[in-house]
Formats: sequence, C-alpha cells, structure tokens
Amino acid sequence: MGRALTAKAIEAAQERDWQERNDARTLADANEITSDKKRYQNAVKKAKVIAGEDAIRVRSMNAVANKKVSIKRTTTKKKK
Repeated sequence: MGRALTAKAIEAAQERDWQERNDARTLADANEITSDKKRYQNAVKKAKVIAGEDAIRVRSMNAVANKKVSIKRTTTKKKK
C-alpha cells in the first residue's frame, strides 16, 4: 500500500510539474501575441469567427437537446 501511495504522489507531482510548464509556455505565447500589434489584431478577428461558429454549434445542440420526440405507440391485439 505504501508503494501505491508513493506512485500516486509521484504521478501527482509529475502532473503538477507538467501543468506549471504548460502554463508558463501559454503565458509566454500570450506575451508574444500581445506584444505584436498585427498578430494580436489577427487573433482577435479569428476569435470572433470562432465564437460565431461555436454559437451556431451551441444553438444546434440546444435545439437537439430540447427537441420533443414523438413516439407513436403501436398496440397489438391480443388473440383470444
């Protein structure tokens, strides 16, 4: 049992390290984008396009989720 906890602790530490490194890279990318005026403007334009596409997808999902399904029941006559 002690080894399992140690393995879990190591895995958790590795996950935290990976997340911190990924966050650092993400912040560096964001810094590069915000420092470059043209790149930032293009990112904002693309974000608007993506948001519009996502909004269409969300509306479609909501339509499907809220759609009432009509199931016609068929009855069979029992033979006497």
